[in-house]
Amino acid sequence: MSDPRFRRAAVVAGPVLLCVAGAATFAAKIASVTVPGYAVPLSGPVVGTVSIDQPSAAVVVVSLSSSNPQVVAVPSNVPIQPGSTRAQFVATGAGPGCARLTAKLGDGTRTDYLVVHPASSASTLTMKLPNQILPLGGTIPSSVGTGSSFGTADVVLSSSNPAVATVPASVRLMRGSASFGITTRAEGCAMITATLGSQVLKRTIQVVYIGG
Repeated sequence: MSDPRFRRAAVVAGPVLLCVAGAATFAAKIASVTVPGYAVPLSGPVVGTVSIDQPSAAVVVVSLSSSNPQVVAVPSNVPIQPGSTRAQFVATGAGPGCARLTAKLGDGTRTDYLVVHPASSASTLTMKLPNQILPLGGTIPSSVGTGSSFGTADVVLSSSNPAVATVPASVRLMRGSASFGITTRAEGCAMITATLGSQVLKRTIQVVYIGG
């Protein structure tokens, strides 16, 4: 006959941590980490959220890190209170560039990609890019404009990292706007620059292999 002292507690593989007196306690797992909007304002805060798959009877501490704290700074951990499945944190845009946030709980991790755009003094020049990561291996529709429907003008375009993404050398504004494509060539970060006379506008892009 087995020793009854060992009937009351047993470690079980998988998500079950402990079985005490017949009652099973399941470990919460990380579900997501999200920052709304993808682009974090330069020198400005934005509120993000970490979530777990189920509430816990105790405080759950989720570890949080940024791949590039000089671009996006975050706290090192986020506590989720008992009975809750989520908690908020503040991400701060520290400088232009790209960053990947990683939330870790136990062996589980979740990530979110973020960019910070450089400051701009352009008065009328605008650039429209997808407000999300760009998938590797495609041409992404984008555009520049001035808001004026009169005349024509050439906007000079460039990429800070042609190994990651390329753009045409220039596009001609017709009735205040022009379309162009961003061709993604490798994973990484790049700045797309549009120049019209004295106006210079830069936007950050992040290329990621989606898979499939």
